[in-house]
Amino acid sequence: MINQLNQSFRERLPSAHQWVRKGVRWYLSDRFERSEEALAIPRWVAGRMRWLHPRTIANSPDPEPFVTGTILKELIPGDSFVDIGAYIGLHTITAAQVVGQSGSVVSVEPSPTNLSLLRSHVRKNALGNVEVLDRMVSDSTGKVTLHLLNDGDSSSNSITFDEGSEEMAKLARPHRAESLTLDEIAEQTGRRFKLIKIDVEG
Repeated sequence: MINQLNQSFRERLPSAHQWVRKGVRWYLSDRFERSEEALAIPRWVAGRMRWLHPRTIANSPDPEPFVTGTILKELIPGDSFVDIGAYIGLHTITAAQVVGQSGSVVSVEPSPTNLSLLRSHVRKNALGNVEVLDRMVSDSTGKVTLHLLNDGDSSSNSITFDEGSEEMAKLARPHRAESLTLDEIAEQTGRRFKLIKIDVEG
């Protein structure tokens, strides 16, 4: 119901919707900041309810429906899934709900800020089948400098920036992150992944 009202408002009054959206995001950012302990709110994706941080209320709970559709199509109970570049865990939640307690999800995210919200979402949705790794995936193991935007509260954190993104690079804060390979993740977790989602920068 909430999603339908929001969609109708956006289609009929796009300018007003944009201002209200900005106002809500500002209010929630000011009131809750990035606190992982903020009271979660219920949102629905593909007929499944999930509990999300209140900062997500002004955004779609399913920003990448194609990815969600692929997860729902390819996974069944008992499968294993790895979410590389998990951000705050929206696809992690979907996959964990699909594979159930007989399955497993490994969620990989290097940004400390995103990691905090990811872990909060795993906890608030009681996802006991999810293992969170505070790492980044690369072709080798070691320390890598990750550039954090907005103190890490971004889906565009990167080890490098494209040409022409010098201003963005100036705003980034360097963060030393541990990297490991996908093979090492499979070996350490002892899982054979049915589906791998990769959404990373740089």
